[in-house]
Amino acid sequence: MRGKDLGQSQTLRLECLCNPVSQIAGKDMIIAMLQPGSATESSKTVRALVYLWTLQNVVLVASSAVRLNYYVENYGMTLWRLSSYVWMALVATGLILTALRIMLKR
Repeated sequence: MRGKDLGQSQTLRLECLCNPVSQIAGKDMIIAMLQPGSATESSKTVRALVYLWTLQNVVLVASSAVRLNYYVENYGMTLWRLSSYVWMALVATGLILTALRIMLKR
């Protein structure tokens, strides 16, 4: 289904569910690439790309939260919107903790 075929709330719900799933999968791949002893662990290019990826995803989560805020202001709070806020906070926290883990080389 294309975005224009869906209602606004259905599109937002799909974005809130799909984005974190891809972010979690990407996070797991990055942790695997930077495992101690791996060939890519000491690569400065890989580390720079990881930080860029993390920043991009934090910005994506923040922009989704701003858009969700728009819906809450105009249409009111619902259980789906509240759960979306919680999920976005968990994803952002996970991304930041992943970046810290990589910075501290743990």
